[in-house]
Amino acid sequence: MQKIAIPLSGRKLSLRFAECRQIKIYCVKNRKIVNEDLTSLPAYQPDLISEWIIENGITDVIVAGIELKLLQTLNRNKVNVFVGVKVETPDNLVKEYIDGILETHDNLLFH
Repeated sequence: MQKIAIPLSGRKLSLRFAECRQIKIYCVKNRKIVNEDLTSLPAYQPDLISEWIIENGITDVIVAGIELKLLQTLNRNKVNVFVGVKVETPDNLVKEYIDGILETHDNLLFH
């Protein structure tokens, strides 16, 4: 089973991971969503966020922009990170991901 996390700003993908306070998590099995949950994130600190993602068994993260340090930490821990994704609703993004048509671009945020 995959656990896909999408950081939110309002009801859409957050432009910057640092600005999100909520994250929507989708559990996907056999290309079908079997569960979804909206949860609050701890205060943004790359080390705390990466620990939270890893401890919660997240396998994939869909982001518009991300700090290089956080990206590297997640990759080292075998979390797939899809960077440079357009701002869209999380439901649409996870559908594109499942359908294999999610578009990504190199859009790292260094701060």
